[in-house]
Amino acid sequence: MGSQPTECEWPATRVRDTFFKFFQDKAHVNWKSSPVVPHNDPTLLFANAGMNQFKPIFLGTADPNTELSKLKRACNTQKCIRAGGKHNDLDDVYKLPSDRIYATYFGGDEKLGLPADNEARDNWLKFLPANRVLPFGCKDNFWEMGDTGPCGPCTEIHFDRIGGRDVASRVNNDDPTVIEIWNLVFIQGIEKFKKAAQEVQGGILSGEDAFELWDTYGFPLDLTQLMAEERGLSVDVEGFNIAMDKARERSRSAQNKQAGGTIGMDADATASLHKKRVAATDDSFKFTWFQDHTSVIKAVYTGSEFLESVAPGDEVGIILETTSFYAEQGGQIYDTGFIEGPSGVFEVSNVQIYGGFVLHIGSFTGKTGRLFVGDKVICKVDYDRRKLIAPNHTCTHMLNFALREVLGNHVDQKGSIVLPEKLRYDFSHGKPVKPEELRKIESIVNDQIRAELDVFSKETRLGDAKRINGLRAVFGEVYPDPVRVVSIGRKVEDLLEDPENKEWLSISAELCGGTHISNTREAKAFALLSEEGIAKGIRRVTAVTTECAFKALDLASSLEQEVNEASKADGSVLEQGMAVMVISKDDQVNKAFICAGVPEKDGKYKQLNVTEWLKKVLELISGKGGGGKGVLLRARKLLTFSNSPFQGSDVSRVEAAMEVAESFAAMKLT
Repeated sequence: MGSQPTECEWPATRVRDTFFKFFQDKAHVNWKSSPVVPHNDPTLLFANAGMNQFKPIFLGTADPNTELSKLKRACNTQKCIRAGGKHNDLDDVYKLPSDRIYATYFGGDEKLGLPADNEARDNWLKFLPANRVLPFGCKDNFWEMGDTGPCGPCTEIHFDRIGGRDVASRVNNDDPTVIEIWNLVFIQGIEKFKKAAQEVQGGILSGEDAFELWDTYGFPLDLTQLMAEERGLSVDVEGFNIAMDKARERSRSAQNKQAGGTIGMDADATASLHKKRVAATDDSFKFTWFQDHTSVIKAVYTGSEFLESVAPGDEVGIILETTSFYAEQGGQIYDTGFIEGPSGVFEVSNVQIYGGFVLHIGSFTGKTGRLFVGDKVICKVDYDRRKLIAPNHTCTHMLNFALREVLGNHVDQKGSIVLPEKLRYDFSHGKPVKPEELRKIESIVNDQIRAELDVFSKETRLGDAKRINGLRAVFGEVYPDPVRVVSIGRKVEDLLEDPENKEWLSISAELCGGTHISNTREAKAFALLSEEGIAKGIRRVTAVTTECAFKALDLASSLEQEVNEASKADGSVLEQGMAVMVISKDDQVNKAFICAGVPEKDGKYKQLNVTEWLKKVLELISGKGGGGKGVLLRARKLLTFSNSPFQGSDVSRVEAAMEVAESFAAMKLT
């Protein structure tokens, strides 16, 4: 029945291998595809282009200790998901039967004043019959990056996967058997170039025109020079560079003052430092505690230009030769503190890192005098603040371990934030975490705190670290080499000496460049505050440690007692015919917790539906949760945590919510 399947001469693997070999023979590094869901790029929901993972190189933010920063030439095939626009994947393009190939070209748009691309049509007609060279409109065959910028008509090759038929009507019609396998965009700008070239006739093409071709139409300067040379013209490169510098300055001024006024650095800024022979900051002293650190000012940056000094009141970023400040990375918040100079104090309010340069952002508080590049200074980190951050970071590691122990090895870290007041942890898990599972997770972390385990760290080669059995790392993260390993309860040297030992599965060991406590007892206590879903298959937990944990546990105990008292009056308030709603709030975490119950057997309460009652109150306090009869008694079992199935995030309206609860119940029961 039917024809026997034949072996494909050019399967996808052969195409990819041929592609890789071609470029590897020309000194390109075959760089592994990044995850489809980018780990550390909030601008993208999915990887939609092969260049995404190389953005840190272009932005000048790549860690100089990573292999990524050392790339000069690279090739790869990238797993992509394109959620809009043209989104077909190129799989195999070699040795395809020509009788199954259809070509498309831009047929023009009269309303927009866009002519048909007859040049592309005529070229295709040299190879294909007219019934397989098809015109399409802007939707399918005109490419644009946005409302402004590079754009132009495109031409495509479509392939009929079945053959022996006419499928012209199925091209560009979402038919899975007729797929686009290739396209080429003719970036507009040729006419602009021709016009500019005609105006100069034998002279020099202006730098402004060359820049407009680059900025508006996407023409590289070398392409403009080549086209000009063909017409006996030259290009004003100096004028082009001046126009480029002006545009960069405008862009830098707009972008480098980020949200909240934070100063940032782009690729031009870091490149400028390299030209000045300023070395990347040595921040290894961030792991030293309770010690002042002496350093030297190497650069002062405003967000748009470098200065030689800092005047009183100036808000700038200072780059030091070495630093003991921790720059925000890996989910951990930055350090704050002071930098003392010969003429005053620079207050550090934020610390960021760009391409290995640690930028201390803040303002000079001196009334007179200045801080100059070359000045010797003293770093004074606010270690009291860091003492609040470190327990939260170490407990994040223990939480990661506990989640895997309770929920399974499928749990992967998807993000985290470590602040002085709390920690937040995102992880992969396909359903809500059950209350009893949350209790186990919380218990495991507290058991490790009570066990007073030493916390060890050591820098080692990345390859050696990855061999450690049970080592946890963030999928998609680019780690430096050498890398820092943090382990709890066992020395890192032990793990490296016998990396395949199954015993390491029972301890927490992670790749991490953050600051930690030296012993788990310093965390004092651990309390989960909330568990919620933030995306399909991604859960989020929020927790606190030290004194905040004790307060949370006290609140949970108090709330449980309220529920117990409300549910027990000669056996049960509900049995005696009383509808009850308990509302408690925690101003520190800005959450309100609500439980409610309505007697099931008393007929006079039949008009008061507990779900509706809760819904009215939750709407006021930005709440969420489930419903059902007997909610009060069901909720009692969950209140070991300050985590209830009914909670709101606007405690400022709790009193108004109580009034609504009373009036709604009164209305239903009257």
